[in-house]
Amino acid sequence: MKTKHRKFRIVLLFGLLTASGLLSLGALTIAWNFDYFGLHSRTRWLFHSKLYKARVLSEPSQQNGLLKHAEWDGWGFAGSDTTIHLVFDPTDVLATPSRTAAPGKYPGLPCEVARVKRLEQHWYTVMFYTQTDWNYCG
Repeated sequence: MKTKHRKFRIVLLFGLLTASGLLSLGALTIAWNFDYFGLHSRTRWLFHSKLYKARVLSEPSQQNGLLKHAEWDGWGFAGSDTTIHLVFDPTDVLATPSRTAAPGKYPGLPCEVARVKRLEQHWYTVMFYTQTDWNYCG
């Protein structure tokens, strides 16, 4: 009888650990894909910042006062795309909006944006509203 209970407890424990592991993996996947807490962006920046910096800095200077940029991330479905750009801001004008997390129209950006996040000094990610991007302000 004790052996039966012991086996049942082991199977139950294994099942609970498996279920909690799968739920944790699902939550991590969602957080990674939708960049909750900036986990995806921070990791990408940590390992690929040199490549992205070189790409952005090789862009020609903007004549219209816009900041240098490159597409950083994006997602969408059926024409409702959301785009995030990596932006080089040599004067750190975007430092204040990155601290306040307030949406708005800021100097050097062509459109109103939903969010600005600082990666490091002079480097920011800028999330545009859905169906808006650097070249189309909707």
